[in-house]
Amino acid sequence: MTRFIAALCASFALLMTSWISVNAQYLPGGSYQGSCRNITMNGPILSAACTGPQGHYHYSSLNITHCPSGTARNINGFLACGVYAPPPPPPHHHLPRGSYRMSCTNMFMRGDQLTAVCPSANGTRIQSSIFVRPCRGGDIQNRNGYLACVFP
Repeated sequence: MTRFIAALCASFALLMTSWISVNAQYLPGGSYQGSCRNITMNGPILSAACTGPQGHYHYSSLNITHCPSGTARNINGFLACGVYAPPPPPPHHHLPRGSYRMSCTNMFMRGDQLTAVCPSANGTRIQSSIFVRPCRGGDIQNRNGYLACVFP
C-alpha cells in the first residue's frame, strides 16, 4: 500500500511538472516579462501585475489575439501589444526621435519645444510639451501622459 501511494504521488508530481512546463511555453514573448509578475494565460487572455511609472503594480489583461506581432509590452503599468520593428518614420521629418512616437499623436515643434497629445495610464489624453535641446542623447518618452526625457 505504501509503495502504491508513493508511486501515485510520484506520477502526480511528474504530471504537474509536465503541465507547468507545457503551459509556460505558451506565454507570448515581449518586454513585459521584465517588468510584470504573476503572469498567466487563460485562453487568449494574458494577465499580469505590471509596474507603473511610480513603481506601483497594476493588474492588467490583454487579448493577445488582437496583437499583430503576437507579443506584449508594459506601457505605464498596463499590458499592450508589443512590436519588434521600430516605429515608422514620423510624417514630419523635423520631429525628434523617441519612444513617445509610439503612443502620442498631434505632435508638432515650435522652435525648440515639442508638443504632443499622449495617453495616460487611465486612458486620459494629455497635451504635454518639452524642450528638446537638453534631451540630446536621451529618449523622449510618454510618462503617464507627459513627455519626459530619460537618459540611459
